[in-house]
Amino acid sequence: MSTQLSAQAGRGANRHRSLTDRLVAVEPQLWAAMLVTLIADVALTHYGLQVGLAEGNPLMRAAIETAGIAALFGIKLSIVIFGVGVRLTLGERGVVVPVGLAVPWLLAAVINAVLLGLALPQ
Repeated sequence: MSTQLSAQAGRGANRHRSLTDRLVAVEPQLWAAMLVTLIADVALTHYGLQVGLAEGNPLMRAAIETAGIAALFGIKLSIVIFGVGVRLTLGERGVVVPVGLAVPWLLAAVINAVLLGLALPQ
């Protein structure tokens, strides 16, 4: 039984290693995609605010009302810097950091685009 569990754990580790190797091979593209999603989110948020939409996150809304759209960009830039630190700390396992940053920002950009599409006159 323990040999079987050991073999299963080994296969899981090999799959993890294979995924990590594939992600490391495209890591520059992952960081570029993350930056594109960051810029898309900030730009679409800014445009949405200009046409009368409201920021949905109350903390970000307060920051934007206080310091303008630069607050949103500054906070996201701080998150990227923190992410780079996490990436460096985790070694190869940290290759998932740009994906972890890009996914929610991509979702936010898509939501912003849909809301803009619904809000703007046809």
